[in-house]
Amino acid sequence: MIHMDIKPHNILVQSGKGKLADLGLADLAENFVDMAVTAHAWQGTPLYRAPELLHRSAPSKAADMWSMGLTTLEVMTGERPYKEMSKYKKSFVPKGLVDGKLPDILDTKRLSNNDTLFKLVLNFDPEKRFSAADWLKKLSGYKL
Repeated sequence: MIHMDIKPHNILVQSGKGKLADLGLADLAENFVDMAVTAHAWQGTPLYRAPELLHRSAPSKAADMWSMGLTTLEVMTGERPYKEMSKYKKSFVPKGLVDGKLPDILDTKRLSNNDTLFKLVLNFDPEKRFSAADWLKKLSGYKL
């Protein structure tokens, strides 16, 4: 399943466990025959969108991993990953995304021990992005 809208507001926490909510876009995605044609209409929340979706690529598990990386980064730091939005084509997207830059927070001393962890899922090349299973294995070895 591809969620297409992973963000902090779509994660419910109960008894210390998180569950992904708001599967509306994921349900719609399963009914689309040609995801590439409809991708531009169902890209989720602009702040958490993967860079390849700017170019109307079809949503993918790799795009969800980008969103999960940004969500985890925001939850960990209490700060939005990208602070500035920029007009790009017909919508507003994070300026850093258009410029091909990772969130500035990754360069701060606060994350110096964990920046590599985030760069595994915040890779601009979706083919090089970690899968959910690989990232969870990596996460278990980090102190967040």
